[in-house]
Amino acid sequence: MQLFNLDSFLPESIKEKEKTLKENYEKDKNIIQSFQNIMQNFDSSEFNELLPNINEIKEEKNEIKQIESKEDNKEEDKKELSKEKEKENEKVVVKEMEKEEYVFEKFGKLGWEFEKCNNFNFESRTVCNRCEAPKQPKSLEQIKLENELKSVDKKRNP
Repeated sequence: MQLFNLDSFLPESIKEKEKTLKENYEKDKNIIQSFQNIMQNFDSSEFNELLPNINEIKEEKNEIKQIESKEDNKEEDKKELSKEKEKENEKVVVKEMEKEEYVFEKFGKLGWEFEKCNNFNFESRTVCNRCEAPKQPKSLEQIKLENELKSVDKKRNP
């Protein structure tokens, strides 16, 4: 014989939580049962047939990554070579600048160097004062070099 009912002493929120837990337990139990049924009917041969295809796809992806990496390295190498050439050109320009600056500081005039005898002549001369050969017209490279010298000079002395 039961003297009193325990449910009457429990608050409503606890009763609701208990009910929700029982419902969730039943749902989980049904999901587990469904999963077990699926696993029993699962044919592993189908999965095994797909496995080589998956491995091929992985290999192809790796090959593509390697090719992309090589291309990236080539681009980086080109950039580095370009930077190195730029630095070398800048060194040549700076050397020419320093040479002209030295001559200008020493003689107070700009000039030209005759390539055959390596003699420096003032700009006003039309023939070399050492070998008396006529001043050669400026080549395209010399003009470019002079323009570079001017741009470097502007950078140095804005």
